[in-house]
Amino acid sequence: SLWNNIGLVLDWVLFPSFRHQRVERPVFVVSLPRTGTTNLLHGLTDAGMPFTAIALWESILAPAVVQKKLLRFLWRVLPQVAKKLLRQADAKLLHRLNVIHKSSLFSKEEDELTLMWSLSTAYLGFFYPESNVFRDLYRFDQDVTERRKTRIMKRYRRMVQRHLYALPPAQRRRFLAKNPLMPFKVNALASEFIGATALVIDRDPKRVFPSGE
Repeated sequence: SLWNNIGLVLDWVLFPSFRHQRVERPVFVVSLPRTGTTNLLHGLTDAGMPFTAIALWESILAPAVVQKKLLRFLWRVLPQVAKKLLRQADAKLLHRLNVIHKSSLFSKEEDELTLMWSLSTAYLGFFYPESNVFRDLYRFDQDVTERRKTRIMKRYRRMVQRHLYALPPAQRRRFLAKNPLMPFKVNALASEFIGATALVIDRDPKRVFPSGE
């Protein structure tokens, strides 16, 4: 948390123009969990596709522009043998989760994780299940105060802008995002990202529950 917040502050000093990065016609997958959202995200952001999304390594290790640029530089100069070892460690670390959710530090993932560092996500409730502090975030549009809602959505927009800004110009594509909390933020997303598209997957509930086993 300290590493990431230092990076986010440094962005305002080293790359202040990131706040002017345009987010044009983003697409938000607002389907419920276990409806195929991960497969859709990965498919639409594969090489040659017209979308980009935040990778897991960005959300956890490099939400800031300065961090993204630093880690991408280190990856470019890293010997191939070291890259192979890191990919093997990544696969071993996440292999149990892959049973129900295809995950990798190198894959596109739920960008709700970027809000961890500002304590602005209901995911924190997983660490404090006995607390009611983050319960209102599960009903974002209905229960979060307008002031807090505006603050959180601005933080999220800044994270999206950072992602696009840190990419080489030739790789800046239409932004795509999904996470299981987006169905509860439809109104907030529509207000913050004018012209955005909401995408819903209609899946038979009889197939949803078995897929989580």
